[in-house]
Amino acid sequence: MKIGWHHFTMLMTIRSTGSLSAAARALGLTQSAATHQVKEAERRLGVALLARRGRSVTLTRAGESLADAAATCAPVLAEAEAKAQELGHGDAPRLRLAVGLQDGLLWASDLFAALGQRESPIRLDLVQTGKDTPVQLLQQGKVEAALDLGDAAFAGLKRALVAQDELVGIVHRSHVCAARGRMTTGDIVDDPYLAHALTPQRGFEFENFFTPARQVPRYIARIESLGAIIALVAAGCGVSIQPRSAIRQAVAAGNIIAVPLSPKPIQLPWHLHMHPAALALHGEHIPTEIAAVLRPHLSTA
Repeated sequence: MKIGWHHFTMLMTIRSTGSLSAAARALGLTQSAATHQVKEAERRLGVALLARRGRSVTLTRAGESLADAAATCAPVLAEAEAKAQELGHGDAPRLRLAVGLQDGLLWASDLFAALGQRESPIRLDLVQTGKDTPVQLLQQGKVEAALDLGDAAFAGLKRALVAQDELVGIVHRSHVCAARGRMTTGDIVDDPYLAHALTPQRGFEFENFFTPARQVPRYIARIESLGAIIALVAAGCGVSIQPRSAIRQAVAAGNIIAVPLSPKPIQLPWHLHMHPAALALHGEHIPTEIAAVLRPHLSTA
């Protein structure tokens, strides 16, 4: 490499702060030192990295390219530093596990304890998804493992079956479905429907429940929190369809009523997906160990 990481950082900081002087202050340098860094990088590369417009500066296309690379690499390098410190101090290795919005996480304390008490302990980080699925976070390298509801397999990833679950309707105790003990699309078409996302997920209720009946709720609200969905249903503000395992605790507490879908139930499996590098670090049997801890919480059998 012709330039050092401090040159990349300087360009990234100039872009984020909007000026050379602001970048110098942010990095704890004098303005002359910051200017020297930029000029040194330009000399080594033989291209202009800054374009001056009066008193302000902007990055050239070459400078933007380097700033983009710095923004991509900075979090990766920071994580590598943290991991190196852990390993150097003899700390247990980490396992980052991605979970979806529809996961009730009722298994979390058991898994924390089980991994921490192994002969070779593992520190667990739980990463809840936003717009991406758990497996997408795994494919992007942001986690080493993903717990996902569905039957899809992915090339290059180890997959272990955890348990079979069922999608069920959840309603307020006064809802007609609570009295009937089942949910059809006609029963809820006029209710606010509470969903984690507005984009239908393959294999879930929109494909296997609403579409065959040719009925879709007139109003669908996007609620990116399972706890919020349960609270809204308990308050009589809408209905939803969720994995039975995720709402088991709320049902037992009497906050909501769970009813099977009609005319046909929707069964879905939970799978644990892991990157080969995680298997090499933690052992080939770690998916089986984790699945055994999760199974009692996620199984509806």
